[in-house]
Amino acid sequence: MAVNVFRSDAAWQTCEEEPIRAVVFEPSGVLYDATPRRRWLWQLVTRLGLRLTYADFIRPWEELFLPPVLCGQRSYAESMREFLTSLGISAADLSEVEAAMPMRGQSLESGVRPLPGVARVLSRISSSGLQIAALCDCSLPSGELKEQLDQLGLGGFFSAIITSVDLGTVKPEAKNYEAIEAALCCTAAECVMVSSQCADLLGANLRGWRTIAFAAGTTCQADARVLSVTQMTEIVTHWGSVKLPAAA
Repeated sequence: MAVNVFRSDAAWQTCEEEPIRAVVFEPSGVLYDATPRRRWLWQLVTRLGLRLTYADFIRPWEELFLPPVLCGQRSYAESMREFLTSLGISAADLSEVEAAMPMRGQSLESGVRPLPGVARVLSRISSSGLQIAALCDCSLPSGELKEQLDQLGLGGFFSAIITSVDLGTVKPEAKNYEAIEAALCCTAAECVMVSSQCADLLGANLRGWRTIAFAAGTTCQADARVLSVTQMTEIVTHWGSVKLPAAA
């Protein structure tokens, strides 16, 4: 089955395996903040009497109810209703929440804004000759994610965009990394994954990619860690010309 992905028409020459040729982002949490609408919903349901921290509120959504949406197996609305019901929200309150949500967009992952310095960093990475790609676990197909990135002024930097909906699987499945390698005409050794999610980095590491953990906890295994997107430039441009030893 053909995978429906966005890919630019740029032609890229084959080079040695050691230097990286592609920087692959999980955009959420690295290029933009996807939490504002989630926090808005948490604040709304707490006003209805729910007593949960934000972390305890969002964890079951991310671990149980969102993955089938990201794989294209369930509708966003269906999973959201089941999630809210599982919290013990009454039918009357659920109706109020559902009436309010369309005013905030179709999903909690929409309406994002780029983090400071992102456009400048992507421009510098692109100018160094490296390809930039997105391998995103989200409820949007690649074409719609490309439109969202265009609206943020970032879409033009990407050589390829693939989402979990396109593939029917989420990271760390090997299929997802293989798909972006094929789209970029790169080997595993020529790719680096940038993500704030440990699972993304684990899958990339198992595939043989280099990894950069973005503002991630110390439990995430990665070749490098950064606290802001601007710190990535020197790392990836250096890896683009010489192979560095893995971090201890």
